[in-house]
Amino acid sequence: MRKLGINTAIPLAALVVLATAAGAVTEYEFQFHNYPNPFFPGDSDASFSYELPSPGNVSIYVYDFEGALVRTVEENYPQVYGKHEGELEWDGRDDTGEIVAPGPYVVVLEVNIAGEVYRDTFVAVVNR
Repeated sequence: MRKLGINTAIPLAALVVLATAAGAVTEYEFQFHNYPNPFFPGDSDASFSYELPSPGNVSIYVYDFEGALVRTVEENYPQVYGKHEGELEWDGRDDTGEIVAPGPYVVVLEVNIAGEVYRDTFVAVVNR
């Protein structure tokens, strides 16, 4: 079982350091979030938005606050650079298809860009 080593003090934005062809170093923020938040499974899905500085493979995982993997939303999904709004969604169900209990969940975006993996996290709240 995949576990996430977390505590409840979760950073809400991650900065990615990228080197340009000219050798300059830039910082990049994925601006990862979902809408609506909170959301109501059965009435609405959590629609994810993020921005990529370069093409990469995107994975989105949902964990409970004890660190247990609840749902793999997408794994190694190829994406072009730029803004991505609403292409990937979570229906509020776990990997067995059951609607999860109300409460906060940690959503993790992993982006593999040229073999380097970057992560961003935020808290999504499920209501009923």
